[in-house]
Amino acid sequence: MPETGEETQGNAGSGQDTEGSSEFIKFQNWWKDADQHSHDWRKQAREDYDFVAGEQWSQEDAAFLKLMNRPIITFNRIDPVIDSVAGLEVNNRQDVAFFPRHPGDANTDELLTGAAKWVRDECNAEDEESDAFRDQLICGMGWTETRLDFDEDPEGKMLITRTDPMKMWWDGSATKKNLSDARYIIYIDDIPMSVAEDMFPDAEPSDLHAGWAMDTGDTADLAHDAQQAPFYRIDQSPLINKNRVLVRMVEIQWWEHEPVRTFVDPLTNQKATLKENEYQRLVKRLDEIGIPFQDGVKQKRKKYFKAWLGKKILKKADGPEEGGFTRKSMTGKRDRNKGTWYGLVRGMLDPQRWANRWLSQVMHIINTNAKGGIMAEKDAFDNPQEAVDMWAQPDAVTLLANGAISKGKIKEKPQAQWPQGLESLMQFAISSIRDASGVNLELLGQADRDQPGVLEHQRKQAALTILASLFDSLRRYRKEQGRLLLYYITHYLSDGRLIRIGGQSEARYVPLVRNPDTTKYDVIVDDTPSSVNLKEQAWGALTQMMPMLTRLQIPMQVWTSLLKYSPLPASLVGEITQALQQAQQQQQPDPKLQAAQLELQGKQLDMQMQQSEAQDTQLRAKVDMAKIQAQLQMEGMRGKEMEANAFQAKSAGILNLAKASKEGHDMIMDRHQAKLDRHQASLDTIGTIVDGASKLREKTNG
Repeated sequence: MPETGEETQGNAGSGQDTEGSSEFIKFQNWWKDADQHSHDWRKQAREDYDFVAGEQWSQEDAAFLKLMNRPIITFNRIDPVIDSVAGLEVNNRQDVAFFPRHPGDANTDELLTGAAKWVRDECNAEDEESDAFRDQLICGMGWTETRLDFDEDPEGKMLITRTDPMKMWWDGSATKKNLSDARYIIYIDDIPMSVAEDMFPDAEPSDLHAGWAMDTGDTADLAHDAQQAPFYRIDQSPLINKNRVLVRMVEIQWWEHEPVRTFVDPLTNQKATLKENEYQRLVKRLDEIGIPFQDGVKQKRKKYFKAWLGKKILKKADGPEEGGFTRKSMTGKRDRNKGTWYGLVRGMLDPQRWANRWLSQVMHIINTNAKGGIMAEKDAFDNPQEAVDMWAQPDAVTLLANGAISKGKIKEKPQAQWPQGLESLMQFAISSIRDASGVNLELLGQADRDQPGVLEHQRKQAALTILASLFDSLRRYRKEQGRLLLYYITHYLSDGRLIRIGGQSEARYVPLVRNPDTTKYDVIVDDTPSSVNLKEQAWGALTQMMPMLTRLQIPMQVWTSLLKYSPLPASLVGEITQALQQAQQQQQPDPKLQAAQLELQGKQLDMQMQQSEAQDTQLRAKVDMAKIQAQLQMEGMRGKEMEANAFQAKSAGILNLAKASKEGHDMIMDRHQAKLDRHQASLDTIGTIVDGASKLREKTNG
């Protein structure tokens, strides 16, 4: 029972509680009530485990068959049924995700969900939970423990481990699934004395053993444990081999109501909740500085505690503030009258017993009738003893008295008749094993008949419907355990350590830093498939939708998300995803390229405007020249010919000036055209890159 993170920061009460203290007596009474409540269940659970392991004959029946020289036959048909249902859980594992109750925490949401997956991967949580689920199928209860361990990592490592159901006791008044309404739970284990002394170095060796918690009910028929003998005489304790001798340690977890105050913080105007003593201290400080304060509302909330017991209370500590008990259960089918739970094995016990008995009976009939028998008169043989020894040997010669055969002194015994209906009864018992559990041949994969695939699928679904309550308990367990894991992550693991988030193909390491503004989160059992078989089913459904998705032209990021459901190897999925992301980035317009294109378009417009202005100037000069010529012809005056010549010279100068201006504009246009050619070459290069990215995308989609 290693210590956890919150325990080391709890209230250490080691060694101060005496054996007769009121709290210690309360704990003893709790264990007595829990032991009396679960007494019959423990006997039944041991038998359930025996049947799954193939130990299906009672000691009395086995001794009787041996005495009668009859065969003891066991065809274990219960274990494959349990394996098939447990395999369903393994092939349909689901993840836990955290979703904030307030907007704006999307990044924190992704980080916490990734941290939970990282923690579970590091401690092989899914394997431990599958083992606990198998316990639930067998005896009706599966247990796990979530704790912070410091043996491997000085900073603390989260562990989620399976707990043996036979080592657990619980509040007998709890009636809800997974014992969610239990007031207390008790874990009892026998550990080496050396380990117990390391856990509690200040305790006396005689105080480490909880002899009062010996379960004498369902283990009364077991042999006496000689290892416990030294505890009957404390003066022999120096002679004890502390690595071999076991001491019984008791761990109890419970909750009590704690008074709190809910109020509006005058400094932040936010709703807050404090313990009563903390609330009174805050009120006093606010009065001292003169800040008005409105009285809070008195309420109660659950406060969790944990204690370790031997001969007395060895240590007490505070439990988690959120998430409940560190040991979580998953319950099977409810026995309402007894207040306990049972699994699939309970209904298969009698059919398995009768199948074994009838098989043994058939073998006995075959064995006793194999050699047959005779009836003979006393004088039928010259040597009767020799006849007895050699009659059953087919290659032996048995000498008879003269006239024994002719006088009919030897007669065969009539063979025993095969009991009518025995085969039908035996087949009925074998089929009843499956019928009692609800697991049919289709779910076992043993249906040896020609039937349509749709019908086989429907029969599988019918069997899964019968087992739905067991998987519902598992789903509820994952939500409850997820709340506890979230508490550990936000309070003990958020110390800046690097964690891996994302899948295998897109894994990245980020620091896990505690955020004081983290809001409340809802724990959701995500439907995202995490097993190969479930991924294949999801991918098969997506394959049928591919034509429709292609016509819709969905964004590239949706395709990358769909690849997560592919049963392809993670490395290949990562390469395809990376190629799609690169193609998408290449297709997106570059802001610099857009700016260059706009600048080039602006320069082209400037050149067009300058060219238009030059053409207008040239046209105006021609118009003025035409006007002058028309005026000379109309006047017909020689006297003004000189003036006309002078005016013509002036006009020629204007034309020359316009021509020079045009040449200047042509030079400017040539320079701009050269720049335009260079920009066009750049655009052609970019177009070649875009065409290559498009071809890459087509190959990727193909």
